[in-house]
Amino acid sequence: GKTQWHAAVMRPPSLKSMVPGLTWGNHLNGVQMRGGVQELGLMQYWAQTALTLDLLFRKYAGDREIIEEKLPEVIHTIDTLLAGGGYDVLPLTELPNPDELVPFVEGGFGRSVHHEDWEYLNIEGKYENVDVPTFHIGGWYDCFIGETLRQYEAMKERSREAGLRPPHLLVGPWTHGDFGSTFGELDFGIGSSGMFLDYRGDLTDAHLRWFDATLKRDEGALRGTPPVKVFVMGENRWRGYEEWPPPGSHTEEWHLISGGSLRRGPGGARDEPVRYDYDPEDPVPTVGGPVLMAAIHGSGPRDQRSIESRPDVLVYTSPTLERPLTVLGSLYVTLFAASSAPDTDFVARLVDVYPDGRAICVADGILRASVRESYPAPGVVTPVVPSSIEPGEVYEYVIDLWATGIAFLSGHRMRVEITSSSHPRWERNLNTGESTLESSRTEVAHQTIFHDAGRRSRITLTVVEV
Repeated sequence: GKTQWHAAVMRPPSLKSMVPGLTWGNHLNGVQMRGGVQELGLMQYWAQTALTLDLLFRKYAGDREIIEEKLPEVIHTIDTLLAGGGYDVLPLTELPNPDELVPFVEGGFGRSVHHEDWEYLNIEGKYENVDVPTFHIGGWYDCFIGETLRQYEAMKERSREAGLRPPHLLVGPWTHGDFGSTFGELDFGIGSSGMFLDYRGDLTDAHLRWFDATLKRDEGALRGTPPVKVFVMGENRWRGYEEWPPPGSHTEEWHLISGGSLRRGPGGARDEPVRYDYDPEDPVPTVGGPVLMAAIHGSGPRDQRSIESRPDVLVYTSPTLERPLTVLGSLYVTLFAASSAPDTDFVARLVDVYPDGRAICVADGILRASVRESYPAPGVVTPVVPSSIEPGEVYEYVIDLWATGIAFLSGHRMRVEITSSSHPRWERNLNTGESTLESSRTEVAHQTIFHDAGRRSRITLTVVEV
């Protein structure tokens, strides 16, 4: 998908139509970094397991002895990652990289959000060079869903300016590269899969209908196909819309309240702050979500109760819902927080709590305190030089959880988790202001979350009426 975009912005005359899937346009928004935090799990896992064997055989093509000598180390590194290990070292220069086959991993870890190389690598800011209609494919649990939706919106604007066919969008309940119907601990029904797509054919059929319309000018090929089709988890059915965000959608705020409740009304003047300690030597483990790591880590919708019992995870839960609440679109958490550290991270997660107690992750995000000004709002990245925070001072952090498509059903509860790590998906913040690429020195950060009337920590949802 990313390769398609790099070609498209060069305006090749032979290009007439595109179907980029599960891809991105900005490396700072979920590829190399998320909220200014290195995507440790994604980058190391993908580079070592998908690339190194091929690179080894290419590098020493024709020299079988050297390949046989170096192959065991490469295989050992891959086996370690597949077994769930290989991430705990500090500094990150100690990460295994047999024969330096993928030096770009360490190189990327050394670039901050304002490094000039990102402008060269990013498609962001270049969509005005794309002169062809686009059909975007994404998954709610794909590690690039935030960027896929941003690309759709960029091309929606571009199509209006250039008189192009409006883009189409298809989003299933899928993870990266998996278009089945069972993910994590949930099954969404066979009609959700790329094999059936609401019983209208498979993904290849969807491609062909798009290409028949855009290449052969067969408008009948898309008759009855809405421009936007998204799978709504919970109710487990597809919905069609004219565009994204869905027409008629609106935002709704739910507030984090002392005592662990989540409600529509804000806290009062006497609503006390909550504290927890974040120790980089004992980070919160990654449990499911939109991750791209070894299968043993478990991507997709998974039960969060094992981490919710930790003292460094704050839990805010709504009352039992009396009627379904359908969330379709962007979501973000606004957090008022203070830390004892000169730099630290904050993680926010939206969770669907079932009547039987299961706490299934829906979406999440992270933000590094020192780059808060580079991520001023959901979907916005404005690279600026990182700046430390003043220990003990309260700051406002806007944590982008990207988007989702889910109906929180009657009898369920909605939950927001707040913590400071999810490892090995994201690198640990050392709480010292020092880089994980250069340092192994850690400190415990004492975190304080505020939710009184003047500091309304909250989650903002995009809601549609049933």
